[in-house]
Amino acid sequence: MSKRLLLILFLGVSTVLSAQKKDGVAPTTVKPQQPVKIDYTMPGAPMPDMVLLSLDTISKTVKEKNHGISKIWKKEITKTVKSNTFTNQDFANDANLIVMMFNPTCGHCIEETEVLKRSVGLFKKTKVVLMANRQMEKYLPDFVKERKTKAFYPTFTVGLDSANFINSVFLYKTLPQINIYSPERKLLKIYNGDVAIDSLKPYIQ
Repeated sequence: MSKRLLLILFLGVSTVLSAQKKDGVAPTTVKPQQPVKIDYTMPGAPMPDMVLLSLDTISKTVKEKNHGISKIWKKEITKTVKSNTFTNQDFANDANLIVMMFNPTCGHCIEETEVLKRSVGLFKKTKVVLMANRQMEKYLPDFVKERKTKAFYPTFTVGLDSANFINSVFLYKTLPQINIYSPERKLLKIYNGDVAIDSLKPYIQ
């Protein structure tokens, strides 16, 4: 390539760059997208992923796809399995979901559990999840025994947080904290401390 041709190319590139600077147009660069941080305590926020670890193995009904002997033939079937782990899918139904975060040794939490139990007849479709921190594992068996919560399954499910759910939604105020989620699992309301059943009634289906 001749020196003259190289000089022409150099001058051409310099002219383009000069024009971009003059017009205030900088060369485009692609910036990496930052992940959007969700505030799970705001009304309308989606419910975080949940993994609730029960201390007991419980029979539950699950739905799954059965492919049969052919990949073409598919249908949804329901079956009963024994498990001690519950996720968002286990509580999926066309109704609100109440998640109560509690400490098994907390007097206010115990009283709120009794308030919910006395009104169990109101819960036709709405489910209640009573979730304790994993550090409370040694206290949970006595709570389950004394409060007789097994008798209220599947309306009430008691267990330990195994997916950092509490850290995502906890307001660090008075226990218990009650989060209410819509059928689409969007946050409707947060209550802290003692909550009268009359306050919860509008959300119970």
